[in-house]
Amino acid sequence: MALSLTKRVQNIARFRDIMAILASQGFDQLVDQLDLEERVVIKGMIPARGDTQKTRWQRITEALEQLGPTFVKLGQILSTRPDLLPDDLIAELKKLQTGVSPSPWPEVKAQLEAAYGDELTNVFARFDEKPLAAASVAQVHRARTKDGREIVLKVLRPGIREVVDNDLDILQILAGLAERIPELRSAQPRAVVREFERAITRELDLTHELANIRRFRDNFRDSDVVKVPEPYEELSSRTVLAMEFLEGVPFNEYAKVGAEREKIARRAIASVFKMAFEDGFFHADPHPGNVLALPGSRIGLLDMGMAGRLDRMMRDRIIALLAALVRDDPERIAEAVFAFGETATNVDFAAFQRDIFDLYEDELRGKAIKDVHLGRLISGLFTLATRHKMTVPADLTLALKSLVTMEGVAKEVYPELDILEESKPFVTRLMLERYSPERMSADLADLLQSSHMLMQALPRRLDRLLTDLEQGRMVIKVEELDPRKRQKASERVAARTAMGVGAGGFAIAGALILATHPVSGTLCFMIAVPLLAWTLLSALRPRVK
Repeated sequence: MALSLTKRVQNIARFRDIMAILASQGFDQLVDQLDLEERVVIKGMIPARGDTQKTRWQRITEALEQLGPTFVKLGQILSTRPDLLPDDLIAELKKLQTGVSPSPWPEVKAQLEAAYGDELTNVFARFDEKPLAAASVAQVHRARTKDGREIVLKVLRPGIREVVDNDLDILQILAGLAERIPELRSAQPRAVVREFERAITRELDLTHELANIRRFRDNFRDSDVVKVPEPYEELSSRTVLAMEFLEGVPFNEYAKVGAEREKIARRAIASVFKMAFEDGFFHADPHPGNVLALPGSRIGLLDMGMAGRLDRMMRDRIIALLAALVRDDPERIAEAVFAFGETATNVDFAAFQRDIFDLYEDELRGKAIKDVHLGRLISGLFTLATRHKMTVPADLTLALKSLVTMEGVAKEVYPELDILEESKPFVTRLMLERYSPERMSADLADLLQSSHMLMQALPRRLDRLLTDLEQGRMVIKVEELDPRKRQKASERVAARTAMGVGAGGFAIAGALILATHPVSGTLCFMIAVPLLAWTLLSALRPRVK
């Protein structure tokens, strides 16, 4: 039965415009597949088709441009998801990062004066009407304050909130309809729209970016290499963000400020390693327009509206993956990637491992340093994980995209950059920190606290479980195993239990005596770690039948 949207979409004209633009770019079959009552009306509005010689991916990108700022932003975010979309489409979507037309100056001026409650001439000594840059939801102007500070102001496009709110309603409906189409279902349309809504909603409130800038400045407060502009909170609001103007040039024009290409390229990639793997808070969109080359081979970071976060467990797993790459160990690489994924079904680990080996050989073996791309290799690893029905966390995907982008920026300046070699100091230091007595003591304390909370909650949970069984709300299915398999399973459980008890005993002993007997306490931890690692790996490693 065809679905009518006229009762569900507030702005019917906008919805029909969207459908007409999609159809005019050659996607009229999609309009048919959505099975809408309005499709006949929509098709009657279709203008003459454009260049039919263009690829499907080019036509998708053009359609997003025609659909306006919300869809341009959607395309920009989708360009960070190589795990969902083909490489050729990703390459086209990246073109949406540039070439956005600015909003008319009278509208921008009116919005600024509304934000400040005064005329611009009373607030600033000078204000440039022509923007330095324009993006899908905001644009940037240069100005000088009354006290002589050179600043830039990021200003939301006038009326952008209403446009985005309406388009989000339409996107949510379209995503639900797209889930009905088998070819689109694997791209998880609803999940993509939820992720997009979260990202763009934050970007529409510039106080979020202000908070990001403060955090980045704190993380780089001791750095003489990376410069984060100072924000001016007294001139900032939800619609305007004021910050220090950085005297720099686009990264690939480094020579204009006297930067040394090898030094600044190495510093650029080191900044990503620090942000993602040390701080757990990283710039999610370090494309060339957002990275400046400053005098003294320093780096300036701009446009921090999109930031990602990695918790300690996720960072530990990434370090394990990098360590396997540095050690040139494809088997450990496969195990490290497998540890990231959440699976709804059983995974053929042997087949997954073979695919990992093939990718590793293709990307590393026999290649010159200038042709080796660590970010592309890691993205390929997680694309394989997705193909094998594993779900990759969104923040991890964002971190990989950040690494891929900054690596491309750095290698454009210095193609001989050896990314694996650059990662070694970070991997070594972070691995030592991960297994330091202080870190292990903290982990043990966390484990004991979690265990204590679990033991407190266990009686209540068991009581609910037994009640559900008594009242028939739960059914337990018992399946008889082959006696030999049952015996082997029991032996495995017994071995894991023994190892786990032993690891726990040594860990607790180490924690108790570490303060008074550091050597003995550390020795206990050193014994506990391999026992615990074996227990966890044997429990998590999939059994190949």
